[in-house]
Amino acid sequence: MVVLYVDPNVEVRATRVASLAEQGYTVHEADDAETAVGVAQNLPELNVLICEGVLGEFTGFDLRDAITEKFPELQTVFTSRYDLTGFEEAINGCPLVYDPVPVSKLISIIKEATSASDSGQSADATAIAVAASPAVQTAKPEAAPVVVAQASQATAKVPRPVAPAVVPAPTTIPHKNEPPKPVKPPAQTARATAVVGAGPAKVARAVPVSGSETGVLQAALVSADEDEEYKKPPLLVPETVLGNYVIKERLYAEPDTESYIAVQKGVHREVVLVVLKPEKIANPTAVSDFQERQRVKAAVAHPRIAPLYEGLQIGRYHFYTREMPHGMTVDKLHETGEKFGEKILADIIGHIAEAMSYATHRGYHYRMLSGRDVFVDSEHQASIVNVFRPAGSRTRDFIADTKKLLYMLRTVADGPRARHLIDDLVKENLDWEGLRQQALEFQEEFRERSLLKRADTKEAQVIESARQSRVPVWAYAVAGVLLIGLGAVVVQRITGSPKPAAPVEQTMKLIPEGKFLFRRGETKELPAFWMDTHEVTIGQYAMFLDALEKDPSQAKSYDHPDQPKTKKNHRPERWEAYLAAARTGGFFNNQPMDLNCPIVNVDWWDAFAFAKWRGHRLPSEEEWEKGARGTDGRSFPWGTEPRPAAANLGTDYDPKGKGGDVDGYNYWAPVNKIVEDVSPDGIAGMAGNVEEWTSTWSTHPDYPDLLVPVVRGGHFAQKTPSNVLSSRTYAQSASEATLARGFRTVSDKAPETDAKSKS
Repeated sequence: MVVLYVDPNVEVRATRVASLAEQGYTVHEADDAETAVGVAQNLPELNVLICEGVLGEFTGFDLRDAITEKFPELQTVFTSRYDLTGFEEAINGCPLVYDPVPVSKLISIIKEATSASDSGQSADATAIAVAASPAVQTAKPEAAPVVVAQASQATAKVPRPVAPAVVPAPTTIPHKNEPPKPVKPPAQTARATAVVGAGPAKVARAVPVSGSETGVLQAALVSADEDEEYKKPPLLVPETVLGNYVIKERLYAEPDTESYIAVQKGVHREVVLVVLKPEKIANPTAVSDFQERQRVKAAVAHPRIAPLYEGLQIGRYHFYTREMPHGMTVDKLHETGEKFGEKILADIIGHIAEAMSYATHRGYHYRMLSGRDVFVDSEHQASIVNVFRPAGSRTRDFIADTKKLLYMLRTVADGPRARHLIDDLVKENLDWEGLRQQALEFQEEFRERSLLKRADTKEAQVIESARQSRVPVWAYAVAGVLLIGLGAVVVQRITGSPKPAAPVEQTMKLIPEGKFLFRRGETKELPAFWMDTHEVTIGQYAMFLDALEKDPSQAKSYDHPDQPKTKKNHRPERWEAYLAAARTGGFFNNQPMDLNCPIVNVDWWDAFAFAKWRGHRLPSEEEWEKGARGTDGRSFPWGTEPRPAAANLGTDYDPKGKGGDVDGYNYWAPVNKIVEDVSPDGIAGMAGNVEEWTSTWSTHPDYPDLLVPVVRGGHFAQKTPSNVLSSRTYAQSASEATLARGFRTVSDKAPETDAKSKS
């Protein structure tokens, strides 16, 4: 009996693989869908697949349907750490068990399923729902949205009863005193496939997955022919000259053609050269088909479709050249780990759909796009290889093809929000034009959302004016920077060189241990801790950045272990502009600045790193609220009655820069100027000025599988100051940064006065 066990959890997988091997099974293992497909491709026999339902970029259902193309009699058992209610059709009657489950139960299910198969009867498998015991841990691991895949005809050869409803697994609870673990896909560990009981581990090559006409993962199983073609020596070695082209390297090989990177002499242009294999020339049909394909490609003209340059015959070689698109292919992006958020992903989808809609509306036939055919450049502009060709006997299913494209792009989707966007589009059953229109709607929605986020800033006014006047936004950005600098020069010339305010020293106050009222009257208890009296200032943050610059070798030691690889430093956007204004006592966005203003435009990773650098940490939301409200659950730091001028809130905020007539400040106030917004324990600026990051992560109310940092407190543009100390704000992600958000730090021990606390 040959078993393939697939699970991203290394410890669980190792234990179960060993137990199955003790039963006499030959067990192969893999940690994700791609590796599992590579293993299956190299196996002469496979009887049972035991697979975690949620594998990250793909699901266990996708994996089963791909493997059953090669092994039609395959029996599948799904395990899951997540609630799969609603996916009964995709489960298709396969046994489903919820972890934790004894290995003996898995073995019993395997024996039942295989014995039924051997006797030619239907497997009498009932899905078993075993609820996991409650556990307290830092954060709930991310359950990637499940893509429901249509069961293949091969799968239906072994009838399976429909699984009954399943019992949801319990929600785990973040612990306030443990460092958070932001949402991330299941870890993709080593690509080695251990063959239990068969000597040393054998390495199974993970075949790149791309969209295809037989399904996303199935492409890997049917790519063996192309892989074999590539193993053959290339037709053209480097530096071979064909007419005006010099061969550099082979890109890929297919049954009839080979594609190369070449350089066009004279103009030194890099192109792709596609040559018909010489052995095909003896077949007149193959040559005429190749020439007809050139004519079709030459007729397609769209800026996002790589154009065909020319078709030639030199000696025994028939070939054509086409443009080499800018950027990296989706396959390469996936290989390097580069991913895109929902906004950029919507743009990429829109670009591809625009090109495909253009061509299909003009009647051009095409082969399905693969991960090597879609390019994304450094400005996130997408283009495609010219995949258009003469129409064949089979018409294209546009809706099925858009879904295949979306599945392919899901491999470069960054986080749950981006994957939700993909999954929502899949459910819409869109053709190419419908996908283009939907992408445009998403782009408009993101534009409006961005403006809403910044609706209380002068920046939003500039952006909206730019849009209405059709002047490029970058021109306004450049003009804005010039005006800021010019404004500072003019002010300095009129008033003389300003005297910057004396930097404030950051102090900490003891928040005593004991009980307190949390949010809506819940009684909680905390040990004693120390909290920054003021929000972290521009001056203090500048010292942090200076320290990192002086000792780059230590910089990484302050980063959170889950900080995205794409984040290279902790320098806020437009940092130089407002640091210069702060150091001179000048103006930023027409607002007076000094080094005692709170640091803003920092994301959660920045705040975490600064706190660690200081030897501190970010406060939990419970600690934040106790520091703000004291123990009696007061509505405001000063008491229960609202006082409009006491805190820097948004009742007097003017996006044009003329506000501040109530509390004295249109934007943020220097932290040492806050007099009345002070808690019973002496903590300043909790009700207003800027909202603040906390160490607490919680489920986003709009995205049940997305954990995000919790933000607390009011800010200078907040129009509704009620419940300002007890209400929660959910960041869109840990990488979000705004002009109205900063942070402060806490410590479990009494502070030691040092240079890091001074501006």
